[in-house]
Amino acid sequence: MDFGFGLPWGADCAVFGCSGWHEMLRRVESLYTHYGSARALAEHLNREERFGRHGPFRFNDSRSDLRFYMTAGVGYYRLVELAVPQAISQWYFGSGGTVGFHTITGLAALHDLILRREQKEIDFLVWPHECDDPDSGTHLIVESYPAVFPLPTGARPYKEDENKEDAWKVLEWLMDADRKGELHRYFRIEPPPFGRIDGVDVAQQIRFEGWIIGVK
Repeated sequence: MDFGFGLPWGADCAVFGCSGWHEMLRRVESLYTHYGSARALAEHLNREERFGRHGPFRFNDSRSDLRFYMTAGVGYYRLVELAVPQAISQWYFGSGGTVGFHTITGLAALHDLILRREQKEIDFLVWPHECDDPDSGTHLIVESYPAVFPLPTGARPYKEDENKEDAWKVLEWLMDADRKGELHRYFRIEPPPFGRIDGVDVAQQIRFEGWIIGVK
């Protein structure tokens, strides 16, 4: 799935007034349902008095406003995004390339899938938030970012459709890594030597924020 599965460490408490990844998804879904769109949700949170009207989400007119991150102690980027030059922050809702809309909508959708799982309608785990092992015995849902994958070397059946080509790039990479016997190693996340939160186990940080498959 091509959206951020998490937000920077501390967003659960500082932004959504809850604790933990699952509870943050539940809160996002509740707000998304109430306000009707990712934009309306973000605009509502930005206006909250506890942020002094300098909330976490960046629109064009507030793109250079860094007060939330400096006062709340929540980063603009997740740990994995510090290693990806093309990355756009999950907080960004401005013009041009943006993932903020997709992330809010996607987190709400993940919560809905988890509810369906609890009702025994489907079976999956979200990596790395819920499992470390790709051989967990069930389907895995993983976060992808097509920009980090090379163009397929073979035939490109979706040259005229950017979204389908992005999906094809990810699929080609996954199949190629699997054929080479290398796919398993991408599920083993080594603690990166940068961007860690003081006093927080880096594995715990990654399980909350998430990771992009293929970044290694």
